[in-house]
Amino acid sequence: MNVVDSVISRNFRDEAEKRGYIVVAPAAPNGDLFFEGGERIFPEFLKQILADYKIQDNKFHIAGPSNGGIASFHVASLNPQYFLSIAAFPRSTRVRATRRAGSREAGD
Repeated sequence: MNVVDSVISRNFRDEAEKRGYIVVAPAAPNGDLFFEGGERIFPEFLKQILADYKIQDNKFHIAGPSNGGIASFHVASLNPQYFLSIAAFPRSTRVRATRRAGSREAGD
């Protein structure tokens, strides 16, 4: 769960707190990937979130970095009735801008 907590902190926490969003980051069961068997926890997982929280229009935005992005598309494609939007992004979302010749270097 340390990886999940790190992803939330690095990519979602600040904006979620500012905007009043609820961020849910499930961990796939038994170390499976969500696009290789772990998706079996859906849609029951989504139904439980809808029962526990007030979600606008009962629709989620789903997003993830790296394999989480692949999983986001996979899970949403299997359960489209639950999702309003999907976003996937590369493993590193931080970009270090350098002033040398106006170039940008991707960094971790």
